[in-house]
Amino acid sequence: MYSVKSILFSTVVFSAAFIPDGKSSFMLAGDRTADCVGSISLNDNSSLTFHSSVDNINLIVRMVRMEGCGCFRLYQRSGGRGRSQKIDQQGVVTVYLRRVGSVVREECKENVELSENKINLNVSLYIQSTISTIST
Repeated sequence: MYSVKSILFSTVVFSAAFIPDGKSSFMLAGDRTADCVGSISLNDNSSLTFHSSVDNINLIVRMVRMEGCGCFRLYQRSGGRGRSQKIDQQGVVTVYLRRVGSVVREECKENVELSENKINLNVSLYIQSTISTIST
């Protein structure tokens, strides 16, 4: 019975290494690295779509649409100054700033750590429940 437990445990641990983190991203054709090619569109206007930081736009923005990977931060003033709102999820997001003076692309470090912790917790819970089921 001990060998069944160790085989099952090894299988679960090995399988957990291949659980995706639930984020989607795009790769450019021919690239061998996972470069992020996300974009943000202001007011659902295709002519106001940005893939990188923009220092001075000064627009009234009510909503944004983020596609792809990455995170953006909207600032009320130009040059990345003033109140800000982080855009870290795909899809349509309501903007709560009066004006948007600049858009800054930034890393999504918090979400990566949260996703890794979620995966580790889920794997741990699964292993514990599987071991308790086998031992009863």
